[in-house]
Amino acid sequence: MWAAKFGKNGNEYKSILHAMHTSLYETVGKKYGLERGDSVE
Repeated sequence: MWAAKFGKNGNEYKSILHAMHTSLYETVGKKYGLERGDSVE
């Protein structure tokens, strides 16, 4: 169940979580004029 949602390893998890945050920002953040912030990479 976890692997189906968040990937099978750390790299997959990181990629999926990044996509989720980007989607949230696109859907909500831009609507209210929020900025995403700097990447920690």
